[in-house]
Amino acid sequence: MFAAVPSALVDMWLLREFPGRTLEELDGIDFGRLWRALSCRAVLRAEEARELYLQGKYKPTPEEWKAILRNDAALDMTWGRDGKSERNDPAVC
Repeated sequence: MFAAVPSALVDMWLLREFPGRTLEELDGIDFGRLWRALSCRAVLRAEEARELYLQGKYKPTPEEWKAILRNDAALDMTWGRDGKSERNDPAVC
């Protein structure tokens, strides 16, 4: 995943993302697992922005609106517009 990125840049990003940790502590990091967690965090942040907007407490930025619309598209593909699984398969999620 990070093979084409210079190691110094990856190290800087890791130090910024995990303040207080040393590079030695972060050397064995599972990047696949980290990437999945960061993706989930992005989805949750977009949904939090949407909820605050619906409550009239926040105006999402254009980038946040893009993330909200991406989430909507992914949910539509998975569950359909009516919010129900199109396959009736409990293993879908």
